[in-house]
Amino acid sequence: MVFNDPMFVQRCGETYKLTDYAIANVDVCCLRFVRIYVQKNLGEYVLGRMYMDAEYVERTMFYLKDYLKVPDTNTEFAAKKAYKAAFPLNFKEAVEMLKKQSRTQKGESTNEAIAEYMHMAPRTFIDALSNPAVHMNPDFVLALCLYFKLPDWLSSLLFRRAGAMLDEDNPRHAAFMHILRAQSCDGLVAADEYLKSQGLDPLNW
Repeated sequence: MVFNDPMFVQRCGETYKLTDYAIANVDVCCLRFVRIYVQKNLGEYVLGRMYMDAEYVERTMFYLKDYLKVPDTNTEFAAKKAYKAAFPLNFKEAVEMLKKQSRTQKGESTNEAIAEYMHMAPRTFIDALSNPAVHMNPDFVLALCLYFKLPDWLSSLLFRRAGAMLDEDNPRHAAFMHILRAQSCDGLVAADEYLKSQGLDPLNW
């Protein structure tokens, strides 16, 4: 399902198709649906149903909520554009921004809380944010994305700020991309279980 706007949809004869921009930016113009496959015969799976990914939508709205209150950015497309423009270029500053946005019952997320989640000493975690040898490790960045429960359009921003790019031709990176798309709110244990199911080592940083 796509926004009915010339930026995203163009007429092609008697039908309509997505514009090149829409194809390259699906998450900003289309509602996301999840495919559920059911087993038909041994080793054969068929598409059972599709449903809107409510969790993905909820997390996207969580991070965009301040922009959606402003008249100039009160659509998801405009809010995402504004959010990305404001997202710090420096990795440590980007994490600080996410900490302030990702509030808990006790206030904004703390270094101590994140360090505990990632099984690190607080001082070690703080140092890691300024140490490219650590924060360029995709495992480290993925763990942060899972802590903040980032939708994949936002996790890709954090990966870029870390200087840790994922390559879908790399089996481990492909597994990370799946986790970021489909298990972004499920935590570290679920991520390690998925990696194990793919014959890959658990997260390590």
